[in-house]
Amino acid sequence: MSTEKITDKILQKAKEEAEAILKEAREKADEILKSARTEAENIEKRAQDEAETLKKQEIEKYLGLKKIEFKKQLLSEKRKLIDEVFSRVRERIRSDRDLYVKLMEKLAASIHFHGDETVIYGNDDIKKALKSQIDVKGVKFEKGDVDGFVVKRGDIEMDFTIDFVIEEASREIEADVAKMLFEK
Repeated sequence: MSTEKITDKILQKAKEEAEAILKEAREKADEILKSARTEAENIEKRAQDEAETLKKQEIEKYLGLKKIEFKKQLLSEKRKLIDEVFSRVRERIRSDRDLYVKLMEKLAASIHFHGDETVIYGNDDIKKALKSQIDVKGVKFEKGDVDGFVVKRGDIEMDFTIDFVIEEASREIEADVAKMLFEK
């Protein structure tokens, strides 16, 4: 065989090997690209899922905060309504002299007097009502600037002014009033 044929044969074989190597390299490159695309798609899918989860969490957080704000506002409005109810009760008592006097009589009747007290009253109607309920000797009466009356015994003062009585009553019956006002 001639050198030319041998050279052609060697070149042919080298060309075939180069093509095989090139084919194998392309297949590996295609495989790597396919794997990279799959991995990129997976990363993108995870990123989208995480973004959707974060979006949902942010929406839930926002809605939760808005619900809390709404409940606080609703509670504030309910508080105003309850305060308005007690304010009207206070004004009704003050404007209805008979009701006012009867309330003061009831309050005075609930106290156990010993005879060493001083009762500070706001007006003569109250003094008359108090005297009708207090049958203990030694109780002193003083006119003062109070809307109702105050009983002093030594260092102790018992407040029976309209504001204090309504405030105390409101603490006791506030839940019942709220239930009546806001029951569905």
